[in-house]
Amino acid sequence: MRREVRRLLLACSILAVCLAQSQPTPRTLRLYGWQDPTGEWNFTLLPGEVSREFSKKEVFDKKRAVPGVKALLRRISELAAGSTLIWYDHVSNERRFENIGYPPAKVIQEIRRYAEARKIEVLGP
Repeated sequence: MRREVRRLLLACSILAVCLAQSQPTPRTLRLYGWQDPTGEWNFTLLPGEVSREFSKKEVFDKKRAVPGVKALLRRISELAAGSTLIWYDHVSNERRFENIGYPPAKVIQEIRRYAEARKIEVLGP
């Protein structure tokens, strides 16, 4: 009987460790948005390192770009609860760009509500 209890406790401990490791870690990310020539909003999520400056080239990198609001919401759904999005309308190490900015208030509200319903904080507009 004691052997069975020990095995059960060991199995529970292993399961708890595995579940804890499978949970995503909260992160801080920078969110940039811009409108393409067709009027669609595109976004980029970059690491939120305070000491790191991102260039225009990095922000507009097609490999990192998230095309459209629906795709951004899918990316947000993959983030861990407790994550933070810091929304920028400029690249900090260069002069302000005309094409980096915030979408209309209705779109901002949709993104903010979606994120906050998943316990993801949005700092910005």
